[in-house]
Amino acid sequence: MKIMKIINTQKRLIIAIVGLALIAAIISGVALFAEYIKSSRAKRVIASYGDEGSLFSSNYLVMNSNTAVNVYKRIFYTESGDSPVSGGVTVCNYAQGNPTRVYESDIEYVLTARLVMLGESAGMYVKNNATAGDVGAHTVRIKLKDSGTVTLSSSNLSHTFAASTLSHRSAVTDICDLEFDSGFKDAGSLCLYLCATPTGSQAGVHTLDAVFTVALNTGEARNVWEGEFNEKTNTGVPAQPYYDGFNYMITGMGSGNCTLSWNNQKLQISQVFLSEHGLTPTVAGNQSSVTFPVDSDIVNRYDVQFYYADSSVTFSSWSELTGTSSSDGYVKLVYVESAE
Repeated sequence: MKIMKIINTQKRLIIAIVGLALIAAIISGVALFAEYIKSSRAKRVIASYGDEGSLFSSNYLVMNSNTAVNVYKRIFYTESGDSPVSGGVTVCNYAQGNPTRVYESDIEYVLTARLVMLGESAGMYVKNNATAGDVGAHTVRIKLKDSGTVTLSSSNLSHTFAASTLSHRSAVTDICDLEFDSGFKDAGSLCLYLCATPTGSQAGVHTLDAVFTVALNTGEARNVWEGEFNEKTNTGVPAQPYYDGFNYMITGMGSGNCTLSWNNQKLQISQVFLSEHGLTPTVAGNQSSVTFPVDSDIVNRYDVQFYYADSSVTFSSWSELTGTSSSDGYVKLVYVESAE
């Protein structure tokens, strides 16, 4: 009988040891899996919002790494010069065009509105705070979500709204309604500046901003699509291994076809962008291109990523990559308006 007890005790001990070993293996496996996931996300792209687009995004505001230097201009067009001009600016917790992919945690941000004067220096936009004299009789009425309407004017040049939170539990779109007075199209350099600033530090969540003005739709002016690198005004050199890729933003008004071309010996385009839009590049030597239809009434912005073609590619400066006023860069966008 004593022998049987010893045998049973040994069996229980063996089972316990095996169980502990299995638990240790499982814990080890989880640790290894977590480390793999962490390391798989280590790829550094300067704007770090992936092929799918930023998960803190807007229909008009642009992700801006340096709001003091980078200025992005947006225009609301009007068919009539006698009526106020209205528009809606969104702030979302998902990539534009893909509300099924929501940011993993809540995003709290603060929206600031300010009247500014827009100028140019060395071929770049420059914004400065407007004075009461600059504003004169012009006004902009602003309403964020369900807040009360705020009017910017010569006596109220700026306003900061209370912090707003985009819940991670679903796709959320905050709408900021704007109404410019009927004469704002004749306000010269006067513009409205909007800036959505995250209150915390979260991966891939960056400040969104833009300046807005009003213009009369003359037909020709409205129908323009343009592309530019988000990072074109950054300092330093766009060299590996510091950057793995670059974000190219295509925005515009009107409908027609855009042809996007790039030097395939220097850059590769995002395969996700090609797949989402059913595009197959045409290749001619070191130039690749895709042509796709655009209609701003449906989508007025596309975010594309380009990567280095291989590990040997280097750029001596940002102007080599993006081009200058007198020379093309390695990516080019050509827009052809649809025939009426």
